[in-house]
Amino acid sequence: MSHIKPNNKIDKQPENRPFVGIGVMIQNKNGEVLIGLRKSKHAKGAWSFPGGHLEFGETIFETAARETREETGLMINGFELISVADQRRYIKTEGKHYLNIGVKGKYTGGKVKKMEPDKCAEWRWFALDKLPRPLHEGTELIIKNFLAGKIYNG
Repeated sequence: MSHIKPNNKIDKQPENRPFVGIGVMIQNKNGEVLIGLRKSKHAKGAWSFPGGHLEFGETIFETAARETREETGLMINGFELISVADQRRYIKTEGKHYLNIGVKGKYTGGKVKKMEPDKCAEWRWFALDKLPRPLHEGTELIIKNFLAGKIYNG
């Protein structure tokens, strides 16, 4: 992964530093959440919230808005923090430590579009008690924390 350093030079992710992933939970008026079927290398075949990596200089909510727009075409706002979780199980297998941050965004309507067909096969709305499987680990952690009413899961 690349990021922009303060001097605007592109550089690779520093070694031994966590990646910060942002997942965006969007609920419609029926309480259903928007989840996409991943096609990209990481977690291919798993269902996931819109989201992605925090870019240098962005706030968590700016990342959430950008990633949601890039992936679904939706303009989401009114964000609130709902989950923070350390994902360290990838350290041995992929050499990666993720800090997974979940936010909930306000959905005011609009048609969901498949903006990145190479990364997502489809977007669908699901009731929280009828979620598809397998769920992306980060998405599952966000939902678990949201339903339990707790923010941090270490």
